[in-house]
Amino acid sequence: MDILRSHGIYLLPDGKSYAAIKDGGGDYFLYPSAAGPVHPPAYEVTAEGAVKPWMSSGRVWTVKDLTDTGETYGAAKGIFSNAPA
Repeated sequence: MDILRSHGIYLLPDGKSYAAIKDGGGDYFLYPSAAGPVHPPAYEVTAEGAVKPWMSSGRVWTVKDLTDTGETYGAAKGIFSNAPA
């Protein structure tokens, strides 16, 4: 499922930003962009495009609700850049 950019920074309509990180199985998880994948994910992205809270209840979004900021999370260095993923 390549519907998001791996390490891309996305905004949800609530104004919070998240880094989309692809796991080894090809699934995406959204992590708070300030912390990256050092904490548990905030959301999981299903194959159907649902953006569901990870291990909690809350609002379910869809990938259509995400806005790509064009920024990329540099997971290895913990930095942001505007370079393509």
